[in-house]
Amino acid sequence: MGTLAKDFPIPSTYSRIIARMLGLNERDLGRLLVGTGLSTEILLPGDDTYISGDQQLRILQNGRRILGSPDFGLRLGQQLKPASHGPLGYLALSSPDLMSSLQSLRDYQPVRLPLAAFAIDLEQDWLCCTLEIKLEATPDMSRIISEGFALIIQSLVESVLGRAAEEAVIQFEYPEPSYVDRYREYLHAPYSFDYEQSTYR
Repeated sequence: MGTLAKDFPIPSTYSRIIARMLGLNERDLGRLLVGTGLSTEILLPGDDTYISGDQQLRILQNGRRILGSPDFGLRLGQQLKPASHGPLGYLALSSPDLMSSLQSLRDYQPVRLPLAAFAIDLEQDWLCCTLEIKLEATPDMSRIISEGFALIIQSLVESVLGRAAEEAVIQFEYPEPSYVDRYREYLHAPYSFDYEQSTYR
């Protein structure tokens, strides 16, 4: 961690996904962009603007406030299916096996969503995806990013397998949150907290 968020250009696609998830109509879109200096045009279909990491973090903060629920990161992660990532998602889905699919996501994800990256390692009988957050973020924002990471990986793995990946193990680097009971609504594998790194195994 530690790189300045302004150094990470991110397509406006993800902000439109947040607006859609929140059910915002056109006249309310400005609420999601408070403090960003951005026009509501970036939230309209067809826009191809890139925004900074700082602006994306602020949009995440605004979205969490508008939702008024601590499970914002889980809800957002559930929306981030492989197709949400454009050509990257289709590349991952067309890969011949799970390892190739994850490698495609790992290699090209920084082009689409550079505020985080993940490594892939083989550890005895486990394939381990480990999250690295690439920018300075508050604990709340880091938790949202980690929740989204787990659900992005889960969605891709299950798309390749064609079933729920119940044999996976998910580890989060932050303490158990107050809304931990909501996790079972989103995650299909066992999860636990207070690890050195966030991993999907």
